[in-house]
Amino acid sequence: MKNCPGKRIGRHSVGNHTAIELVGRDRPGLLLEISAVLADLQFNVAAAEVWTHNRRIACVLYVNDSSTDHAVHDMNRLSIMEEQLKHILRGCEEDDKVASTSFSMGFTHIDRRLHQMMFAERDYEGGGVTSEVDYASSFKPKITVDCCEEKGYSIVSVRCKDLAKLMFDIVYTLTDMQYVVFQANIWSNGPYASQEYFIRYIDGCTLDAEGEKERVVKCLEAAIHRRASETDDIHTEAVRYFTSLFGAASTHSLDTVLSSVEPVWVDLIMSCVTSVTYQIRINGSLTEAFTLHRSLR
Repeated sequence: MKNCPGKRIGRHSVGNHTAIELVGRDRPGLLLEISAVLADLQFNVAAAEVWTHNRRIACVLYVNDSSTDHAVHDMNRLSIMEEQLKHILRGCEEDDKVASTSFSMGFTHIDRRLHQMMFAERDYEGGGVTSEVDYASSFKPKITVDCCEEKGYSIVSVRCKDLAKLMFDIVYTLTDMQYVVFQANIWSNGPYASQEYFIRYIDGCTLDAEGEKERVVKCLEAAIHRRASETDDIHTEAVRYFTSLFGAASTHSLDTVLSSVEPVWVDLIMSCVTSVTYQIRINGSLTEAFTLHRSLR
């Protein structure tokens, strides 16, 4: 399978779902376009995990056949889906260069897989990952890499806001960078966390080159920021996406359609339709609850 650089698609079947991995440049309306393609091809989206960072998006969609609710194994149908999704991810860019891409890694923890996808996209480069614009002064992670010559380790020190899965993000980022963590010290004080990791490269060497230390700092900052980045834009996009799943008729129109039904049933149906709220998990955190303003198809 081939595609344009920076716009990768991989897939694999897991149980009764086919997992689709998407990586590319983020832009307004992208999720809506992706969902429209899948709906047109008769795929159901059973679940999705989406991360955005540094103008990039990494997404894992779990889809199945809308008529059977099972994973899709028809290679022709999957190829059509891949081509259309690549076209969506390509957007208005014109780039004739192509590259090979591997399929999904299978049963890797979804958060770790999203980190790996972003890391492969080198989202830690450019866009001012370490700039003051990206972080509030009270949140900006303070990361240092020092050498402990006595014990032959490099010590990675991290101090930042205490976040859910912070240790998970740091340990697996270091692991995927081919470092081995031999020991760790973890402290938490109010809203802040301090963590130290004693590491060596997989070949037993410590981090001596300044360029290597700087890369570790940037990658860890990116790993922390992926989960903690502001979610206003993607929240707005997600609300637009969910609203698109609803038809054009208003709840008032539904009330009119039900005018011949016993009032007690009308009240119950309208109560169900108008009282439902939704929350979306974005970068590992739930958004505020919101309501939709159109009726079901």
